[in-house]
Amino acid sequence: MRLHAIVPALALAVLVGIGSVGCSKQLQHTVLQNQPPTVRLTWAPIDTKSEVFFIYKLNWLGYDPDGRVVRFEYAVDPPRGPGAVINWTSTTSNEETIRFESTTPESSFQTLPVPRSRDFHVFAIRAVDDRGAVSEPVERAFYSFGVAPVAQILEPVPQVLLTTRVTPAVRIVWTGQDFIDPNGYAFEKPLYYKYTLFKRGNNGVHWEAWSQDPDSLRREFAPKFAGWDSVAPETPEVQFTNLTTNSEYMFVVVAFGRSGAYSPVFGLRRNMLQMSVGFAGELGPKITFFNSFFQYTYNSGGYSLDPMRAIQVQAPAGLPLTFNWTAEPPQGSIMKRYRWVLDLVALDDETPRTNQNDWYHWSPWTQATAATVGPFVGSEGDTGEIHNFYLEAEDINGLVSLGWIQFHIYRPTFDRELLVVNDSRFQVDAISLVQPPGRTDSLRAPYGVWPSSAELDTFLFAVGGVPWKMKPAGSLSPQGLFRGYGSDTLGTRYGRPNPTISLGLLGHYRHIVWMCSPAQSYDQPPNSMTLPQQTMFYMSGRNRQNTLATWVNQGGRLWALGGGFATATSKIWNNTTNDLNGVVTYRFDGARPDLLPGMFMFDLAHWRSEFRTYGPAFVRFSRYDQPDPTVGLPLPATCWKGGTFTNPEVDYTTLPTTLQFRSPATDPLSLWPPRKAAEYYVGNKAAGGVSGVSIEYITLEHRMLEQIPAPTEANPNQTIELSTLDSLYLVYGPGYPGQMNQSANGEGVNAVMTYYHGRENVPLVFSGMSIWDFRRQDCQSLVDFVLGRLWGLPKSTLSTAPRAMAPSFARRVAVPTLTPAPQTPRRLPAPVRQPVGTSVFKRWR
Repeated sequence: MRLHAIVPALALAVLVGIGSVGCSKQLQHTVLQNQPPTVRLTWAPIDTKSEVFFIYKLNWLGYDPDGRVVRFEYAVDPPRGPGAVINWTSTTSNEETIRFESTTPESSFQTLPVPRSRDFHVFAIRAVDDRGAVSEPVERAFYSFGVAPVAQILEPVPQVLLTTRVTPAVRIVWTGQDFIDPNGYAFEKPLYYKYTLFKRGNNGVHWEAWSQDPDSLRREFAPKFAGWDSVAPETPEVQFTNLTTNSEYMFVVVAFGRSGAYSPVFGLRRNMLQMSVGFAGELGPKITFFNSFFQYTYNSGGYSLDPMRAIQVQAPAGLPLTFNWTAEPPQGSIMKRYRWVLDLVALDDETPRTNQNDWYHWSPWTQATAATVGPFVGSEGDTGEIHNFYLEAEDINGLVSLGWIQFHIYRPTFDRELLVVNDSRFQVDAISLVQPPGRTDSLRAPYGVWPSSAELDTFLFAVGGVPWKMKPAGSLSPQGLFRGYGSDTLGTRYGRPNPTISLGLLGHYRHIVWMCSPAQSYDQPPNSMTLPQQTMFYMSGRNRQNTLATWVNQGGRLWALGGGFATATSKIWNNTTNDLNGVVTYRFDGARPDLLPGMFMFDLAHWRSEFRTYGPAFVRFSRYDQPDPTVGLPLPATCWKGGTFTNPEVDYTTLPTTLQFRSPATDPLSLWPPRKAAEYYVGNKAAGGVSGVSIEYITLEHRMLEQIPAPTEANPNQTIELSTLDSLYLVYGPGYPGQMNQSANGEGVNAVMTYYHGRENVPLVFSGMSIWDFRRQDCQSLVDFVLGRLWGLPKSTLSTAPRAMAPSFARRVAVPTLTPAPQTPRRLPAPVRQPVGTSVFKRWR
C-alpha cells in the first residue's frame, strides 16, 4: 500500500469531518480506498503433439468489488528479478490462444526415468479496473506434456513483507494442486516433492538475493535440486526440531510430476517460507473448553492466575460434570500433552495422585482431551458451591498454557411450578405525536401486524373482565391463555448489557415456557433502546453460557415455542452454503454441517437430521395422525418425522385436529379495536390477512429410537425399542422449496411440533410456531394440553393474573461475568511461564 495513495483520502475525510461538526443533519461522506480487482485463469490444450511447439487456449475472468474491470494485461515468460520490466500486452478479450516453443524436440527424449519435460513457459495475467487499480498477477507454467505441478505452502502461512515467527520445533504443511486440462488431456500430478531448509548466514545461502529474486534460487538448483530431501505425495508435510532461537530460516519445496516436470514458479507467497525462530509470550497453546451447555476459547495462550482469566460457569448439582478441551499450538508447532486438577490450592504442588478418583492432585500427563468430575451437592443460594478446574496444555516446544474454569454448582429448589419467559420482540408502546388537549402522555395506537408487545401481554396473561385501557368505553379485557395456572412471568427487554438469566433464578421453577418470536431485525446489543437482541440469542452466542440448557440438564421441563426459538439458539452457527433457495437450513451431514452435538436443538430438542426456518408464509397445520385433508387419505410412511404416537402415557387425540387461523367468525375484529383485518387475520388470506406466519420445521426423516425399560417378572431387565421423539403437528404449504416430503396434491409436509420423552434428558416440548397466530380456542387448547395434560399442572377458575417478576428480583441473582468471583481459593505463587492477553467470552452452543 503506497503512502501517497492514502494521504489524500485521509485528508479529504478529515476535511469532511470538520465541515460536519455541529451540523448533524448534513450528509457525511467517507472516501473509501479503491479495492483492486481479481482475475481467474483456465486453460485447454489445442495441440500438444508437435515436437517443437505446443498450443494452449487460455481463458480468464475478472471481478472488481467496487467498480468494473476495463481490461486485462498478459505476458509470456515475464522477466524476473530486481528491476525487471515486464512488457505487458493489453487486451479487452477474455481468451487467447498461445503457442509455446519447445527447444528440445520430443524425438530426442529417452525413455523414463529420464525426464521428458525439458522446457517450460510461464503465462501471467492481471486485471485492471476503471480507476487504474491492478490485480495480483496469476501465473501458470506449461510444459509440452501438460500444466506444471504446483507446490503451495499452507501452514505456517507464507508472507512477503513479514517474516513468520515460529518456535524451535515447527511443522510445515503444503499441498500439490492437481491441474487437469478441462478436456481430459494431459495432466501433471505431483509424483513426489523435494524440499530443503536454509539458515541465514550459512555459506552458500544468498538470503538477500533469493528474497528479492526468488527465481534466482530456482536457477541455482534446477532442474535436479541435488541434495534436497524427498517425500511422497501422500505426506506433504515435514517436522523440524531444535531450530536455533533468534535465527532466520528459509524453507523451500518443489513438486515433481511423472514426466519430470517440476513447479518452476518460485515465490515468497507460494513455495518459499521465511521464518524467524524465537519464544514469544503469545506463543503458548490457545485453549478451548466446551461441554453441552457452554463453550469458551481464550483469546491467546499463556500462563496466568489473574482472576480475570477464570471462566465463570454455572453448573447443575447432582450430575457428573464433563469438561472437554482442545488446544491450538503456536504456528508450526503441535500439541504434546495435557494434565488437569480440581481445587488444588498450590498449582506447583506435584504430589502424585493416590488413585484415579483423586481429583485434587495433578493427573498424569496424557493426550486425553476430557475429564469428568462430580457430582456435587451444590447450594440453593444465589452464589452456588464454588469449584476450580485447572488445565495445563503443553506443546512440543515445552510451552505451557493454563486454562481455568471457576464453576458454581446450583441445586434447584423447584419450589415454584411455572415461569413464562416472554423473549419476543414486538412493537412497544410509544407516545403519540398528536396529543389531546391538556395531555402529553397519550399513547399511539398499535399498528402493523398483530400483536404489539402490549397486545401479546394481554392475550397471554390478562385476568380478563376488567376495563380495557385505550379501548372504547365499557370494553372489558379478554382472559389470557395462562390465566389460572399460577405462573410467574418474566420479560427479557430490561435493558441490561448482560441479560443472561441466572441458573439460580431458573432453579426455582419446575416448568418453564420460553417464547421467542421471529426477530431478525432485532440485532443490536441487549441494552439497545430500539432493537435489542433476544436473551436466548445472546446466551447462545460465542463464549457464553446458555443457562436454560443447564436448567434442562438439571431436570427442568421446558416448552420452547414462538417460531423463532430454534433460530435464536442456532443462527450464529448457520453455514449459508447449506441454505437452499434462500431458506435458512441447518444440516447434520454434508461437507460443512451446522447442526451438531452441543447445540440446543441437537442435544435437548433432539432435532438431529435437518431443520429449516422460513416465513412469513401462508401454510396450514394438521395433527400428525390426521389424514391428508386434501384427499382424505392417511399420510404415507415417508412423512414420518420422528416417530408415531408411541408414548402410552399421553393421549395426543386431545389436541385439536387442525390449527386454524383467526377468522371473523371465531375471533371478531371488534375484540381488538382499532385493528384492521389485514393486520389481525395473520395467515388467513380469505379473511383479508396480508401476512403469513414464520415456522421452524424438520425436513429430513429421523426417528429417535431408544431402549426403554419394560421389566417383567420373568425378565426384570427387559427393554423394548420405542420412538422417543413424537411429531404432534405437521405443516403443509407450497411456500418453501426443496422439501423431502409431499402431500397428495404436491405440498411440502414436515414436522413442526415435537415432544421428546426419552432417557437423554427430561421430556421437552418444541413448537416451531407461535401460540398467538391461531384462533383463540386452538391457542388455548395448545396451552392446556402442554400445561395440563403433559405437565399435570392444575388450572384454577379464580380470576388471578400471572405474577410479573419484578426487575429487582431478576437482578438479585448473579449472572456469569468475567469479573472475579466472590471467593478466590488461596494458593502459593505458581511460576509464570508465559504472559497472556485479554480473554474474551465466546459462547456455548
